[in-house]
Amino acid sequence: ATAFMVVHAALAVVLAKLSGSTDVAVGSAVAGRGEAALDDLVGMFVNTLVLRVECDPDLSFTELVDRVRERDLEAFAHADVPFEALVERLNPVRSQSFSPLFQVMLAFQNYTRSQVELPGLTIAPVEVDRVAAPFDLSMSLGEAADGGYEGSLVYAADIFDPGTVRGVAERFVRVLEAVVDDPSVLVRDVSVLDASERALVLDTWNETGHRVPEGLLLDGFAEQVARTPDAPAVVFEGESLTYAQFDARVNRVTRLLIGVGVGPESLVAVGMRRSVEMVVGIYAVLRAGGGYVPIDPDQPPERNDHVLEAAAPVCVLTTAADRGVLPVGVEVVEVDGVEVSGYSSAPVAGSELLGRVRPENVAYVLFTSGSTGRPKGVAVSHRAIVNQLSWMISEYAFTDSDAVVQKTPVTFDASVLELFGPLAVGARLVIARPDGHRDPGYLLSLIADEGVTATVFVPSMLGTVLADPEVRIPDSVRLVYVGGEDLPVELFGRLAAKSDARLENMYGPTEVAVTATSYRCDGRDVRTVPVGAPVWNTRAFVLDGRLQPVPVGVAGELYLGGVQIARGYQGRADLTAERFVADPFGAPGTRLYRTGDLVRWNRDGNL
Repeated sequence: ATAFMVVHAALAVVLAKLSGSTDVAVGSAVAGRGEAALDDLVGMFVNTLVLRVECDPDLSFTELVDRVRERDLEAFAHADVPFEALVERLNPVRSQSFSPLFQVMLAFQNYTRSQVELPGLTIAPVEVDRVAAPFDLSMSLGEAADGGYEGSLVYAADIFDPGTVRGVAERFVRVLEAVVDDPSVLVRDVSVLDASERALVLDTWNETGHRVPEGLLLDGFAEQVARTPDAPAVVFEGESLTYAQFDARVNRVTRLLIGVGVGPESLVAVGMRRSVEMVVGIYAVLRAGGGYVPIDPDQPPERNDHVLEAAAPVCVLTTAADRGVLPVGVEVVEVDGVEVSGYSSAPVAGSELLGRVRPENVAYVLFTSGSTGRPKGVAVSHRAIVNQLSWMISEYAFTDSDAVVQKTPVTFDASVLELFGPLAVGARLVIARPDGHRDPGYLLSLIADEGVTATVFVPSMLGTVLADPEVRIPDSVRLVYVGGEDLPVELFGRLAAKSDARLENMYGPTEVAVTATSYRCDGRDVRTVPVGAPVWNTRAFVLDGRLQPVPVGVAGELYLGGVQIARGYQGRADLTAERFVADPFGAPGTRLYRTGDLVRWNRDGNL
């Protein structure tokens, strides 16, 4: 193999690593003077070849060079085919924004610079500044005076900035150094990261450690009952309960549940529409030590049947109005009809529980649709969701002066923040009427009437709310957090024109306790809104197919780790093993959740 072929192979490795594609095509110019008859003929005979190679990660670099040699020789054997004819024949997608068939040019200058002398005249090449870059990237390499090689990268400034291109050049040199040291190294083992960048993406940007006291999901609420028993806690359709009144109702239903066998690791389905009874039921399940499984009465019966079959709950809490849409043959408790006055409303003592409740016990199981369409139950521990709420309360400075509207269907994990965040700090929980989350006018009226200070939206619903030019977000709102969908850049500009509220873009799968990363939308000039940086005690890794970190700016699959990782999928050990994998960067026994989402780090340490 020639030096050109080695350089071509090294460049292919770099481009494959940076693009995530193993199919790499570069362009290269040939003189076009293959016939001796053309030697003395004046004219421009240069042609462009497309050198395409499959950069198989399982090949050694030596084997890759052999493959490159074969492909290059095949291309050179057809050097007389005009590039324009090739483009016409293949008819690729054409655009004025990029060249067809390849966007990276490789030039290897292996000739001695000529100087022509005529009588009274000396002719030599003169370097001129380029006016435009004909390709996205153009790499030129040639022999230096000291016997080594020197080169340059010319780039399209509309696509790249100097720092990015400098990084490409540094990675190219790093690859060459690695393969010269060990030509037998496998392509997949050639790293384009240096030690400092590896430490940056694995360690520095994941320094999220924060002390969170060990506890259970309702510990904060219990403290507030003792601290401010007469403060308003829950508001719904004109009804208002103080912390003491709400706690008393929870305690009575808790004792009912303990009596039917609910304790640690038990599951109880909650199948009712949004109401005070629904919230009482959820809190009672947790206080009894069990985990709640929300069921939406408006979902198709087949889905609810599957959820109940997979969860195998001790019983289903519902109301008389909602019972009719639930499957028959399950143990049902109508919380609005059962007589609980005989149960004490006093605080539930630990001795009354069927077992000690620990932070690692299940707090809830949410069934997500998943790619297969078959709902799978994500089991989340108290420890995981307590970490999430502790971060949220601190990050957004929630206090007893806040009011949060509960409008997210409880089958979605954003509802967890609404249900438990406000009552952990002495704030008010304002419950929207059933189906009220679909009515922008009603929501705005409710927010204004109740002085709501924080609310969550999916971006599409926020866009609907902001669509009316006459609408203004009530002045009481200081925080709007969005998630579940891509947040368009223009949307937070529209919100800023109608409200002074802080806008937070939150990302997180149900498998990582609601929010894994968060980004404050503060008006910075961005082309796409990032999903942010990891929250407390959570780590984010952008990895390739071999679970190795990719460079900053390069797309890879997002893996999440830390205390918020779910326990797994209820009753699905096979699926749990597939999605929850061993953490190659953590302590023995730690796991990562494989999200399946493609992301990249930006230079600010945001995803």
